[in-house]
Amino acid sequence: MNVQNQTFSEATNLFGRSVDFTNFFLDNWPLWILVLAAAWLFLTVRAKHQLLGELDERCEAAFGDIDALLVERDALIPNLVEAVKGFAGQEHKVLKDVIDARARATSATGGARLDAATQVGQALA
Repeated sequence: MNVQNQTFSEATNLFGRSVDFTNFFLDNWPLWILVLAAAWLFLTVRAKHQLLGELDERCEAAFGDIDALLVERDALIPNLVEAVKGFAGQEHKVLKDVIDARARATSATGGARLDAATQVGQALA
């Protein structure tokens, strides 16, 4: 047949090629199932690997945050110790004043007892 007299579909043999492809596909169906299973397995493993990477990064960030908080806490401990020392000194003075005023109030008699009780109230205030 002359190439000039052929139609496009006759020249390219589209029908015959589509039949050949369909036959190849149908004859080798187990191969296609294996290819699909392998692709599914590959994508599943890749997704799990990506998830593990993200979880590892989140874990590293969390431990980094904890380390930063511990360093900040350690830096604040000397200030806390100094504040407690100052507060303890003040409390010691107040407690000593209250004890002395109470001792004077319990040993006082008469009008002096009223003055001693007033001093106890002032020491407590």
